[in-house]
Amino acid sequence: MPRKRKVSYQRQLQELMAKRQEYAYGDYALHWNVKVHYYPNTEHVLDAIAQYFYINRADLLMQYPRADEVVEKQLNDCESMEFLIDRMRESVTDGDTYYTVRPEVAKKWKLGKDVAQTKPLDVKFEFMGRSGGHLCVTEFEGRKLADFLDYNLYEEGDPYDDYEEHWCQKLLAMIDEWDQCFTSEAVNKEAAYLTAWEINSKLEDTDD
Repeated sequence: MPRKRKVSYQRQLQELMAKRQEYAYGDYALHWNVKVHYYPNTEHVLDAIAQYFYINRADLLMQYPRADEVVEKQLNDCESMEFLIDRMRESVTDGDTYYTVRPEVAKKWKLGKDVAQTKPLDVKFEFMGRSGGHLCVTEFEGRKLADFLDYNLYEEGDPYDDYEEHWCQKLLAMIDEWDQCFTSEAVNKEAAYLTAWEINSKLEDTDD
């Protein structure tokens, strides 16, 4: 029985990008809708603060008996909630989390431990749209990704030949990682955590 021919990373990336071009955001085939649909109330936030930072809710209320008042005040403060959006954007652009892959993703794409796991990759993100709700990858490892939209993928000698296998391999791994990180569920979970973190810091500033 003939051995199944291995599909190159270059070809896999070509085919993936061709599919994503069908719903590209402007010039960018790699984008995710990261609009926050998180509408917290006092009870939800108290539960989240207790879950993340205390033994349980009783422990929280023992330390801060007026926690519900502080939470309600912060939820009604527009400036406080604007912080949430800014902080979520900073978590993408300023940290290493979204510039590396988890071990299981690296294993799937046969990346070494020194590639994309411990050493962040060179990625440029931009938030686009009127509300900044679309997260686009505009550059990856020195190449502008808008160029992908200019290529006829299946012509002989197309410009994709200039994209090295290892470059394509790393981008495929990162796309896999991002697809898991930027789901609506993950975005709203991050929003819940950051809301709890911010309001808990306000609790710690009180005298109770």
